Amino acid sequence: MDTPLEVIPMFLRGGSIVPRRDRVRRSSSLSKADPYTLIVALDKSGAATGTLYVDDGRSYAFQKGEYIFNTFVFKQGKLTSTSSRLQAVSMADLSDDGLESLGMRIERIILVGAATSPEKVVANGVQADFKVTSMGGVFMVVVKNPKIAVGHAWTVEFA
Repeated sequence: MDTPLEVIPMFLRGGSIVPRRDRVRRSSSLSKADPYTLIVALDKSGAATGTLYVDDGRSYAFQKGEYIFNTFVFKQGKLTSTSSRLQAVSMADLSDDGLESLGMRIERIILVGAATSPEKVVANGVQADFKVTSMGGVFMVVVKNPKIAVGHAWTVEFA
């Protein structure tokens, strides 16, 4: 693969969902309020799974259940998120400087390897803006600002 020095290629196995933060920062602590991008790389059957663990990054509050563990599943044209914690702690119960201060928004979903181009994308019942690019027989779908967040259950349907 011919890649210039200023570009770092990213190889994804089909069937993976990778959360990332796209803003360039001098340290990880500066990126704590940055939103997430989900990269969904479909396998040959059109499915993918992934997880995301988030805590405050500096304390032992995770031992009291102040963390989020999200599971993402894409199958049959739907991306779903479920969230769990070690203990049942509501977002309102978290400390003021805990997870509420973190950037929990998902600003973009990139779906790679779709067999067909969707006519619409619906996130939690609300139609979302998206762009489709053809890539040699498969499609890449980019959904911008689907108005969903880490730590909550939601569904995004590609129809």
